[in-house]
Amino acid sequence: MGQHRTTLRWALARALAAAACALACATPARAQALRLMVGGVEKQIYLPVALADRLGYFKEQGLDVQVLSDTSGGHAEDGLLTGSVQGVVGFYDHTIDLQAKGKFVQAVVQFSQAPGEAVVVAARQADIIRTPTDFRGHALIMAFYPADWSPVCTDQMALYSEVLPEFGRLGAELVGISVDHGWCHLEFARQRNLRFPLLADFHPKGEVARRYGVYDDNIGMAERALFIVDSEGTISWSYVSPIGVNPGADGILTALEAMTPVGASA
Repeated sequence: MGQHRTTLRWALARALAAAACALACATPARAQALRLMVGGVEKQIYLPVALADRLGYFKEQGLDVQVLSDTSGGHAEDGLLTGSVQGVVGFYDHTIDLQAKGKFVQAVVQFSQAPGEAVVVAARQADIIRTPTDFRGHALIMAFYPADWSPVCTDQMALYSEVLPEFGRLGAELVGISVDHGWCHLEFARQRNLRFPLLADFHPKGEVARRYGVYDDNIGMAERALFIVDSEGTISWSYVSPIGVNPGADGILTALEAMTPVGASA
């Protein structure tokens, strides 16, 4: 047990100190502390940085680091852009988002796993999908919708479950996304026999929908929007439907067929 603690201590200190050292090298020397921000330090996924701070690992490396907490990763991004913090601890998508906007940022340290984080997939795919990287090479259909149980949303998700084999034939995976809680998703999927994942954009509420520009503050829910992200991670097609109208699956199928090389789906 003692050896395990020593190994954990060494790994945390080395990884997080490396991040802070890199920031120190890129920041002019000054008396104030290096500021690292996280999107909610109470969240279990940020346990590594919280432990490194509370157990004094930064100080052991000769670093004066101040860990700050805000309500979301989006606010942490803003802090990095304005210069109020020198680093952000969060998911890799923040780095990709900022790089896509032409900002020079670099991921210094990446953990392959985080406490409390898990990839949940259907039992039949448990031996195929073990990490998010296993989705590489597939298109991803992202279906944002306002709420579980509403009539239009129920019909839309049921239709997609029926058409799922066609999406698969064209090399695409499907996820549904709303601001409902995960427990609500579980019961909704069970009762409607949905055969694809439903993602909970629950807290911070609507953050994923905001990133895609389809969160409606007036109703506190996502719009009814469809995106196809290709195998290279680029949005290749999108459509926003009137909130009371089921967009169906024809547009998705047409877009996927246009992306599929001739003979690839035969």
